[in-house]
Amino acid sequence: MELPVQFEKAQERRLALQDALTALERALAMASSSPAWRSTVTRALVEVHTAIEAHVDEVEANDGLLAQLVSDAPRLSNLVRILERDHHRLLDACDEIISVASGADASEIRSMARDLMGDLVDHRQQGADLVYAAYSEDIGGQA
Repeated sequence: MELPVQFEKAQERRLALQDALTALERALAMASSSPAWRSTVTRALVEVHTAIEAHVDEVEANDGLLAQLVSDAPRLSNLVRILERDHHRLLDACDEIISVASGADASEIRSMARDLMGDLVDHRQQGADLVYAAYSEDIGGQA
């Protein structure tokens, strides 16, 4: 099956999210005693949130990748709905961390952010599996 045009845009969003996650990991690895730690982590979390929102806007659009997946492979519609629900859960989790970042203990922020990062890695893998199931094409984890 030929890849839809939405595939390339989804790949671009995946790369942007990967970059945001890398920036968050770098921020979390800084010494939390540094005066810049909280603001750096918060900025990185905002970048992750922005990347998730852009991904959601792109793939959930009426002419986005998820709609195309359902059109091309209706058997996958339940999996698409699961990913759509996951989008909102991920955005809510990111919002929660941002809201507590200014006052919570650094170890709590790190723990919450690591959980979010793991959930995003899982989500990206599930999306890649879904695309592969529909088109036998790997959307890529870019090494």
